[in-house]
Amino acid sequence: MNFIGILQPKYTVTFVEREESLKDTAKILKQSGYTTIPVIDDNGKYLGTVSEGDILWYLWEHGLNEFSEATVETLVNVSRNPSVQDTADIRTIVTRIMEQNFLCIVDDRGCFIGIITRKDVIAYMMETVEEKGKDAGI
Repeated sequence: MNFIGILQPKYTVTFVEREESLKDTAKILKQSGYTTIPVIDDNGKYLGTVSEGDILWYLWEHGLNEFSEATVETLVNVSRNPSVQDTADIRTIVTRIMEQNFLCIVDDRGCFIGIITRKDVIAYMMETVEEKGKDAGI
């Protein structure tokens, strides 16, 4: 499987940079309709993700004053959505997508290049099954 064909490239993906304020990040999340988005640094390297829940818990624990001054860097979750290399094999992609709603794909420098969603992988697999069925005369 050449999963790069189903990759949603960085320029089409909602993400934030680590210096983004939590207030602006919350707005970005709300406008995007997503509950979790990637966080990158100023060099484009993938750092992790931030979610609505992360922001709500931060607000609960630290209050509105600290919330207004904090950046997303204080919240980035590095363990929830570990990145996947753009050279990963199909087994890695399928195994990881069963555990996460989306995979953050990075190049050999660790730079964020886009995402692959569970929906993308399922659609690709359905297409492959249908093609094989046609080839077999089914």
